[in-house]
Amino acid sequence: MYGEYPIVLGGETRGEVRVFPEGLMTVFEAAAEDPGYMLRLSVYGGGAEGYLGVMAPDGEGRVSLRRRLSRAALAGFPDPVEFAAPAGGLPVPPPM
Repeated sequence: MYGEYPIVLGGETRGEVRVFPEGLMTVFEAAAEDPGYMLRLSVYGGGAEGYLGVMAPDGEGRVSLRRRLSRAALAGFPDPVEFAAPAGGLPVPPPM
């Protein structure tokens, strides 16, 4: 699950999610171009969705999110993660 994954907005890569261990927790750090609307972000993979939360504006035309999740909180998350996109639907993965 650890690595870097694209954030797909409107069919285009507009940011990145980094996933890495921090002690017993798994950290998700996301940054993307500000789409101009409230962005609820999820990670997707293998037909599954893992909700991360709402990205917040950083005042520089970008939005970001940082979540620390326990192993129990990750139950049901996709593994492996393939990409991130707006929550609530399984969008088409980015073109390779």
